[in-house]
Amino acid sequence: MTSLVTLYLSYSYLYSSGVFPLILENPNLATLVQNFRQLRELHLDVIRLDGNDLNTAIPDFFANFSKLTVLCLRSCQLKGTILERLFQIPTLEVLDLSYNLLLSGALPSSLGRLTNLSRIELAGCNFSGPFPSSIANLTQLVLLDFSNNAFTGEIPSSYWEGLLNLVNVDLRSNLFSGSIPSSLFAIPSLQEIRLSHNQFDGGVPEIQNASFSSLNIFNLRSNKLEGPVPQSIFDIKRLSVLVLSSNKLNGTIKLDQIWKLGNPIALDLSYNNLTVDAKSSNSTRSSSPQFSAL
Repeated sequence: MTSLVTLYLSYSYLYSSGVFPLILENPNLATLVQNFRQLRELHLDVIRLDGNDLNTAIPDFFANFSKLTVLCLRSCQLKGTILERLFQIPTLEVLDLSYNLLLSGALPSSLGRLTNLSRIELAGCNFSGPFPSSIANLTQLVLLDFSNNAFTGEIPSSYWEGLLNLVNVDLRSNLFSGSIPSSLFAIPSLQEIRLSHNQFDGGVPEIQNASFSSLNIFNLRSNKLEGPVPQSIFDIKRLSVLVLSSNKLNGTIKLDQIWKLGNPIALDLSYNNLTVDAKSSNSTRSSSPQFSAL
């Protein structure tokens, strides 16, 4: 099977076929796939790999697949650090190492070599250190999920300026600090921003050209943000989830601003120092937003 192009061993794929989760014991995974030189996709998410090399560290033989486009090792009980060689696969478009709780350490700068990468998912691991500056080289990136790790430090605004294809950014539940990068909100394709449960401070950035923004999920819960809520946020026509709770925001929000939000809307402004001015409400308005949560 040296010409094999795609190999699916994922739990979801097997389960839908009526097969129980796969257990690889003899031969182990290394023996099974290391000679598949033409392999382009390898899916091993949510799979039992008892007694395999995957129960220790990321096997370095993955770097031998020079045509690999998708590498999914979600929930495979991996541990250790990410190998530099993993970032030397020039064709890689999807990298998913999510929910391997014992994967740790900082991300190497060589991540920026994966210039064809469109999705990187590292949620639910134990990665630490700063947000890698080489992310700025990944101009094809559509989805970035670093949620539920231990990343620290500030994220310079310049890192996002060339990432014009981003749709989904999830950095929640880390230890990021400093100001929220304003350039993040200038990405026209961006639809979902989740930065909750960090240590971001300063103000909530203004949204440039808000009425043309594609943003529909905006979650900044549980940070250290101060100052007023920018009026431009209420001009985002597609917004369906706005969560700014548990910060240090202050000032007054006019009820008319809230009325401008789209339908339906999940709105959470709790645990701040905000007040709502209902006196300025336009009494001639025939309808109000339909709140799915408030």
